[in-house]
Amino acid sequence: MEIVRAQYASFSGLAEGPPNEIRSHVLSHFDPGCEYRPVEEIDAILGHEALIEYWERWLGAWSSFRVEAEEFIDAGEQLVAAAATRGRGRTSGVEIRQRFFHVFEMHKGKILRQLESLDRDAALQVAGLSE
Repeated sequence: MEIVRAQYASFSGLAEGPPNEIRSHVLSHFDPGCEYRPVEEIDAILGHEALIEYWERWLGAWSSFRVEAEEFIDAGEQLVAAAATRGRGRTSGVEIRQRFFHVFEMHKGKILRQLESLDRDAALQVAGLSE
């Protein structure tokens, strides 16, 4: 849980920092064989380089972006986290607020898989839990 908590803390503010911070973040927190499944993509983002490229592009759209973990649910082999996000579009200036649910699978102290969902029940179901 502490690894995931540290990942959220590190991710906040990356939109305002230099691009090399994104690389450092990914290498520090994600397994080389990582798989990330964001809600806005059809295909998974696979491996360090693909994840770095994805987040450089994605975070480039924001003048500011923050994420704060609100809840953690231990699901044995996996961890479910609820996170509140807020950001401001770089070009539009539009502010957004969104709640996401992430399912994490760890490997040797790093994130191996991260699945993103907008639906809490769907995230719990992926992790083998139900309410």
